[in-house]
Amino acid sequence: MGSSPEYMFHLILSYRWPTLNRPQKLCDNANYPTPLLPIFASLLHSKILTDEPGSEQHFEATTGVIVDEFPLIPFSHSTRFLTTVLLILLIENGKVLYHFNEQKVQMFLGQIKPIMKTQLIKILQPALNRSEMLVNRFATANFNFDHLLADFRDVMKMNRDSFKFGTRINNFVMGVFLQIFEVSMINKIMSNPDRFCFSNAMMWNSFLSAFENDERLSLPNIRNYISALIMAQAISEKPEMKNDICPELDSRLVAYIIGHYKKDMNITHTLKIKPYLKKFKLKSAPSKFNPLPEPDKFEISDIAESLNLTNWCVCNKDEECVNVYSYIASYCKNE
Repeated sequence: MGSSPEYMFHLILSYRWPTLNRPQKLCDNANYPTPLLPIFASLLHSKILTDEPGSEQHFEATTGVIVDEFPLIPFSHSTRFLTTVLLILLIENGKVLYHFNEQKVQMFLGQIKPIMKTQLIKILQPALNRSEMLVNRFATANFNFDHLLADFRDVMKMNRDSFKFGTRINNFVMGVFLQIFEVSMINKIMSNPDRFCFSNAMMWNSFLSAFENDERLSLPNIRNYISALIMAQAISEKPEMKNDICPELDSRLVAYIIGHYKKDMNITHTLKIKPYLKKFKLKSAPSKFNPLPEPDKFEISDIAESLNLTNWCVCNKDEECVNVYSYIASYCKNE
């Protein structure tokens, strides 16, 4: 192909690549997505990430074409997401092998990674929609324990069954879901201080323990908040305990909890806030909770060690996909 890199990628990214008869093995229970081979081979062929003469003048324009058209490749959303993840990993792990320029790599990936984030959130949206009602029920602290726990289990199972990227990437996707799910639970609980009391905190704590045990996972962030709610009385009496009980929470947030704590059958008096404010040099307890933002940084580098990244180019040269453009075969290795 003698066209410019910009036009070459326009053709590559708009083409519906034929499925490989013998797709490359990504891991034990997943194969490489069809478009990864021609896209990464084209990236190597273009040399835009290297210091080759002439690469500089095409780098910016070609990157622009890729950023605009890569999210629209004519494949399913799951295939687009997996292709993006693997493209990022191959670039990050191939810098030395392929003589990539570090600065160009960082600039290029700085525009590709947001595409992956958008794709990932779209993948997760059905799971997040399913979990919204569970978050609302959990936050009331007035729920049937066994019924809600069964519903939590069902949602987790549906999520696991819907992710088809291989074990390691499935675990990454599930981990991002849990991060967002955890933030949703924290925001829902903390935005309604009328529910701040010892009995509710114990109900939340017991439920989270059962859920974590059943699913063999950990929710450390919400645990910090629940610990502060359970130990609010002790912290109000001995403010220095805050640093042992919930060291990662902002001191103003703990003041918000103490200042809005409600009496119940276990704690029958209003908690003192002044000793805590004095200890942490605060003028007053905040009147409202500022919701936590959704997580927006998803590190995928650790995934690489569990994947067969060197298999991306293991492909018989008689495959139709390999022969659409002659240069693709030069990057392939026979099985």
